[in-house]
Amino acid sequence: TTNTLAPLIVAETAGTSRVEAEAAPRGAVREDKEASGGKYVHVPGDYQPVLTAALPKTGDAFTVWARVRGTQAQLKGTPGGVQKEYEWSWDKPDKWKWVRFGRHTRAELGDSIVIIRGSGAVGDSDGVDCLVFATDDGYKPDAGGSTAPDGTAFLADFEKSPAIVAPIAAMSTAPVAVSVDWTKTEGKVTPTHYSLNLYGGFSEKNAASPPYKANIEYMAPGMVRYHNAGKMQPSSKSWEGCLNEAGTGWDRAKIARILAALRFKHKPAVLLNIPSFPAGMDRNSDGFLDTDQWDAYAALCADFVRIVNVENKFGVRYFEITNEWDGRYFTDFRENGGSGGLKDPARPDRWDEVGEVYNRCARAMKAVDPSIKTGGPAAARPDLSGMHERFARKTLPNLDFFSIHAYASGSADTPDADVYDRAIAMGDFVKNAVALMKKVSPGRKIPVFLDEYNISWTWETRDPRMTNVKGGVFDALTMVATTRAGADSALSWNEKDGVYGKTDNDNNRRPGAEVFRLFNTYLVGNRVRVQSGGDAVTAYAVANTVTKRQSLLLINRTNTARMVNATFTGRPTGAKPYQKVEIASARNGEKPTTTREMPFAKPGRQLWTLPAHSVTLLTFDR
Repeated sequence: TTNTLAPLIVAETAGTSRVEAEAAPRGAVREDKEASGGKYVHVPGDYQPVLTAALPKTGDAFTVWARVRGTQAQLKGTPGGVQKEYEWSWDKPDKWKWVRFGRHTRAELGDSIVIIRGSGAVGDSDGVDCLVFATDDGYKPDAGGSTAPDGTAFLADFEKSPAIVAPIAAMSTAPVAVSVDWTKTEGKVTPTHYSLNLYGGFSEKNAASPPYKANIEYMAPGMVRYHNAGKMQPSSKSWEGCLNEAGTGWDRAKIARILAALRFKHKPAVLLNIPSFPAGMDRNSDGFLDTDQWDAYAALCADFVRIVNVENKFGVRYFEITNEWDGRYFTDFRENGGSGGLKDPARPDRWDEVGEVYNRCARAMKAVDPSIKTGGPAAARPDLSGMHERFARKTLPNLDFFSIHAYASGSADTPDADVYDRAIAMGDFVKNAVALMKKVSPGRKIPVFLDEYNISWTWETRDPRMTNVKGGVFDALTMVATTRAGADSALSWNEKDGVYGKTDNDNNRRPGAEVFRLFNTYLVGNRVRVQSGGDAVTAYAVANTVTKRQSLLLINRTNTARMVNATFTGRPTGAKPYQKVEIASARNGEKPTTTREMPFAKPGRQLWTLPAHSVTLLTFDR
């Protein structure tokens, strides 16, 4: 694709540029009064280009939107004159619909872009209408006073007067309205809501490291989950391992040393995960615990409790049985990644086996120490509520907490805006799990733990966002969303490593560590009522009656600076100076910047500017 094929931009205003597909058709031009300009382009061939367009002359990055009907579509860029594939829209809407193809820099897109159609049969009325380049990631093409949810009325107005989009683009500089009512409490927040996995917790090196322990104290997570998939190896063969030399039982001395060394001053709740079984309990190496080893595995789990709470009296309360067994025992047997029917009706899934193994383990463990709480299944798939219900009903008498995991993406190319959207979706997964626990156990509360979350579900992406300020924004959005959704605890993955960690392997703190510090220092207490205009800025406020502090968190999830106009009911009144802590990539190398701000010019109202991709905390002392 070259610029000679790309149509001129037919409408351009501050921040937005629109291109009609029919301006340089790559297929048949069809008429439709509901289409922008009364025309659209239809292409019958699989994976054929429908629309090409030159990039606008100004702007460093663009969010690309296209209006499609009845066809899957993909965005391609042309960096260096070579086509590069980006996002797909898999939907085949019956009516014209705006679909978002992510946000990309000019360097990523090259001089022009291509929209191609997907595969499969398409009707004569299916195709692509037009596209929009937006420099503002918060821009939505069906906004701006349109009364039609598919954007038809907006497009008609746009064609009559392209300047109609100017007020929309200007929203990136217009203040976002935030209101806080400090008198209205909507929930209690404890440090347990802001918790952390200790992936390196069973490392002898970390257990003996003052900087490692100091960093955990600095972040002050309310709960720490000791989990590492390598735990079920002999400790002599791997730093993660907790089994004895023969691999048949526990390395009792190592477990005692680690848990004795990692006693933190802020006294977080401790959750010990037993991820799997020794290799010898799967003699045919098919990935499943042998059925004749179920009781032996239960005895092994019970012995773990004996070491921790009887022999060493550590008083650990939470024990999690299994970790992400749903892949092998459920989703691998089913179509559509676990959401469909059985792949082979003659081979039913083995998910009920997990419930039976769990029950045997929980009973054996509580026989050793009746005070403990057992839970699971630490499900990798947070969306499969039917699978969750089967487990919960089978284990209900022995289920003291229910745990799920959720990650946002499997690609480092997933646009920032989509990653942030999936942080919000973490709250939806929690909300569904909370509702399910109420359904299966109406008379007894079963707490819900989202006890793993982060951006990438595979370390292989090495997504840099997990270690920079965007990861801090993601953590903050997730903690806000899950707390509001009713989670009893949300535990980020993880505290220290080269890919995910809140600190690197040399114990240097990353932005995520600073975000955890802010949440656990200032955002514990009474969560109060907050309203924020639009999706660009997330607002969250907590009042603490003990410290007599009131704290307002403002998260800018876009790549442009945003102005916030806040109004307050109740305190603060503007009589005293207040503290502002800001974490942003452009400020002090992503380290937090703390300033003392002057009292409000007008009591109960203030204006702030938030940097792109930033977390800002405002703390008011009474």
